[in-house]
Amino acid sequence: MIDLDDLIASRLEKGEDEALLRQLKHFRNDLIRLLQNNSIEAYALEKGTVLDSLARKLIDIVDSDGSTIQRSARIVEVVRLGYRYQKDLSTPSTIVRKPAVRVR
Repeated sequence: MIDLDDLIASRLEKGEDEALLRQLKHFRNDLIRLLQNNSIEAYALEKGTVLDSLARKLIDIVDSDGSTIQRSARIVEVVRLGYRYQKDLSTPSTIVRKPAVRVR
């Protein structure tokens, strides 16, 4: 279901058929509301975030400049949002899917 949200978002960015876009926006909003009602929220680290050990645990690196990732590497683009589940504020969140990022 989360991957479906990515597919819809990519179609919306392309700006194809207006009627289709309206239906996709409506469906996507319902999907996001369903996730939120079940304590699942989207997350990503901000562009420019330095990759310390904690940040590396929270992301999937999908692209770098081909060299070994240095300690001072930073996120240059969020390719795909991540999702996490948190039952309530007294419990730690669980990562459902890590965000995919490009780093340099």
